[in-house]
Amino acid sequence: MVNTIAALVVLLTGLYLVTLSAFSVFDSGRAARFLEAFASNKSAHFVELSLRLIVGVSILVYAPRMLFPDMFTVFGWIITVTTIGLFAIPWRWHRDFAQQVVPLVTKHLGLFSIGSLALGAVIMLSVMFGYGT
Repeated sequence: MVNTIAALVVLLTGLYLVTLSAFSVFDSGRAARFLEAFASNKSAHFVELSLRLIVGVSILVYAPRMLFPDMFTVFGWIITVTTIGLFAIPWRWHRDFAQQVVPLVTKHLGLFSIGSLALGAVIMLSVMFGYGT
């Protein structure tokens, strides 16, 4: 049951990244506004971090069943540890960081879109063609 839920979360993460890539290409204004909303207030900060933690732990749980299990284990740990670190700092620091980084991302939305598409596709394919539950 836990593996099934983790697989679903990881697949949805891949789908989210592919969808974000599509919005970045076909509706760049909406994608930019979406990215600018990250850490924009305390509630957004905690929602983002909670979702990141769920994704990170899900990747850690399901990584042994995916293609490239070692790579996804490291990726899951990176997401999980950085998220815990963000929980430990004042949300305003996260907001200030986002206000510096997001304009750089939105300036290069095409490159961001390619990266998002590639990562999302690798995640979904690694789940679908991995070693199963």
